[in-house]
Amino acid sequence: MTAEPMTGAQFRREVGTDPQKWAREFLVAYEAAPYDAVRTAADREAFVTQWFRDAMNAVAQDMMDTIKQSLADPAALLHDTDPGMRA
Repeated sequence: MTAEPMTGAQFRREVGTDPQKWAREFLVAYEAAPYDAVRTAADREAFVTQWFRDAMNAVAQDMMDTIKQSLADPAALLHDTDPGMRA
């Protein structure tokens, strides 16, 4: 029994926003897609569009989560990684 490829949304929940992992999983999903699902140019465009939409939504959600965290704990934004930027 072969595993079904994940949709972009499933992949987002499992992996996050790593572009290389998204690209790799997209290629797996595209290759595994039934012929009828990607037969025409419009079908292929819809398939790719959904993956792009899911990827963009994942990045937007990560950014919103970061903003919410920083509003809850503003000190977390003050990581002292650059000695030249000390207050």
